[in-house]
Amino acid sequence: MKKWITLALAGTLMLMTACGSKTEQPPEYEVEIVRPEHTSAPAQQPAATPAPVDAPEEIWQTEPRKDIEIVASLAEQDPAVLQPGEWHNSLSLFQLDGGVGVIDQEGKIRVPASEKVHWCWNCGLTNEDESKIFDENGEVVGTGGHGTLDSAVFYDPDRDVLYQDSTGLLIPWEEVAEEQDSTSILTADVVSITPDPETGLYDLNGELMAVSESRGKMLFKGDGSKLDGVVYEETQKESEGIVAAKKDGKWGFVNAATGEQLLPFVYSQVRPFHQDLAAVETENGWTYVGTGGGARAYTGFLNAATAQDGKAWVKTEKGWGVIRLEDWPAQR
Repeated sequence: MKKWITLALAGTLMLMTACGSKTEQPPEYEVEIVRPEHTSAPAQQPAATPAPVDAPEEIWQTEPRKDIEIVASLAEQDPAVLQPGEWHNSLSLFQLDGGVGVIDQEGKIRVPASEKVHWCWNCGLTNEDESKIFDENGEVVGTGGHGTLDSAVFYDPDRDVLYQDSTGLLIPWEEVAEEQDSTSILTADVVSITPDPETGLYDLNGELMAVSESRGKMLFKGDGSKLDGVVYEETQKESEGIVAAKKDGKWGFVNAATGEQLLPFVYSQVRPFHQDLAAVETENGWTYVGTGGGARAYTGFLNAATAQDGKAWVKTEKGWGVIRLEDWPAQR
């Protein structure tokens, strides 16, 4: 037994002599063996962690409430024919219990939702059956009535002709162009117009014509010339020389004078420009942008209405309330 122990010890000493005594070296020695002593490659740095961005302090001009839903800011609307002026700009339509009323930026209800109010281009604020016209204080000042509505406009690319539908009569735009404002922007439905004895639309030759379903929207100047020749999915009315349009499922903005893209088609939803600001929905939430692009307020609202005098109705988890945009600065 002693002989076997003696032989084992001798073998161990021979192995240590041949290989060197690694166990006597510090751990760093092994690291030096597998890595080159000199290299031109830069040292690997840990990825930088973005600095956290705090949400702005919630400063409310009008405290939020969850019982109402803001439908639209009337700042988006042109002055009414029967009630001219900018008196409506600081008012908004709100929804409550199935009705629609009018509320101001201080949170005062001017017209109760039970009146089921809407905005009429002719009479301004009016109720559901237009039996009442309301002023800015919610007082009844008369009875309503739409008057003559704007005529539909069609563009047939096969014929390359723009038409106005005037109470069932298809009139080539060149016949009515002199009566139009040459600086205005028209939105035409892109359609096919073909003879059809079963329809009730006539052309100037007295022939019955059929108008197909719309394939999109095109923008034209008041003289009937194309603005940019692009077929959009949807458009909004021109506001402050800018038209919001939808292409490939996203909204952007177009210069109404030149047809050039003003802001890219990247927004899920948009409101018209007013006082050089537009409410837009990004992938991170609603915010406000200027004509030069870039967020002008906090990005992350659940919804936002058109701003007036730097104030706007916005929605957070607390509900709808009014803020000053400068109190909720953009994240940097």
